[in-house]
Amino acid sequence: MQYVTRLHAERSGDRPTTSLLEHTFNDTLNRLRGGNVTDTWWRNLLAVLAHKYIAPDFLNVHAIREWIMEEDVAKDLKDLATDLVMGVTVERPERRKHLAEEYSRHTGEDARRADGPIDVVTGILVAGYLSSI
Repeated sequence: MQYVTRLHAERSGDRPTTSLLEHTFNDTLNRLRGGNVTDTWWRNLLAVLAHKYIAPDFLNVHAIREWIMEEDVAKDLKDLATDLVMGVTVERPERRKHLAEEYSRHTGEDARRADGPIDVVTGILVAGYLSSI
């Protein structure tokens, strides 16, 4: 298995860094979401099992899963995670504000309570990327 992983990494080495980040973040988000209906049955099964293993309990709340399924939310989460990986020192407050507003819209909670879920999801995305390298 290590050999196959290495071959895959070498094959992916010709892609730009942002493409590698995007691919890894998409895979991790797919696991956090609990799979994708367009996946083959076995990929979907693996994603569901991985979701049970990696997702914090709060991601099992239906409203929060709806929030993370939004494409614009996913893009903002990936952008924040990219900033963390790249060591960007200036945060993008407009992204956090948008994420908090969408969180509030989906859950009915105060937008100020979104910081925890935002930090946890971006932390998981970063951890997934770092472990892949």
